Amino acid sequence: MVPPAQGEWFLRALPLGESWLRPRDGHIGVLDSIPLALDWLLRHGSVPHADSSSRGGSPSL
Repeated sequence: MVPPAQGEWFLRALPLGESWLRPRDGHIGVLDSIPLALDWLLRHGSVPHADSSSRGGSPSL
């Protein structure tokens, strides 16, 4: 959830991005979109492997 001008900037900077206008959602209402957003990420993104050996060892904490 970002201000409209920042959302427009993100759309220009991220060619594969999408704008989801949900005028009735507020700061808490946007949480209802989490399942939709996660589904979108699964369809459009890549999921990193849990195997840390491909990164040269355990991640730093």
